[in-house]
Amino acid sequence: MADDSAGAKLGDRVKVHFTTRTPEGEIFESSREVSEEHDGSPQEIVLGDGSINQVFLDTLIGMKAGEIREVKLAPEDAYGKYNPKLVFSIRKSFLSFKYDPQVGEMISIKLPNGNKALVKVLDIAGKKIKVDGNHPMAGKELTYELEMLEIEPAAE
Repeated sequence: MADDSAGAKLGDRVKVHFTTRTPEGEIFESSREVSEEHDGSPQEIVLGDGSINQVFLDTLIGMKAGEIREVKLAPEDAYGKYNPKLVFSIRKSFLSFKYDPQVGEMISIKLPNGNKALVKVLDIAGKKIKVDGNHPMAGKELTYELEMLEIEPAAE
């Protein structure tokens, strides 16, 4: 491993583990856990390539291998503010499920423009289903723990 005594800088390739916590302290997402989004491996990032949030970039710059930092993201810097316009009702007949969705379930629906959206079922009343298209973490301040594992300096 190269000398990283000055800490990570723009252009460096770094390996980072992260953990995201809700305001209640529950783990929402972690690079250490195997899930649909992650294989348990650290994230490899080239600092400054535009692939990460600016707040994360600012936090990672100057970090040394083995260092852990915590950063809080306001809703607008994370998954956005909660948008009440993304809560709406649809007719059950609009859905092509072979089963009846349950309250609290995440379902995929086809939008009028042909795109698909993942929504949460809030209520089922008669022939209508009320859904929420906001990200589950929309409107929440999230805490991220970032652990710098390795720094590969940019080529000179």
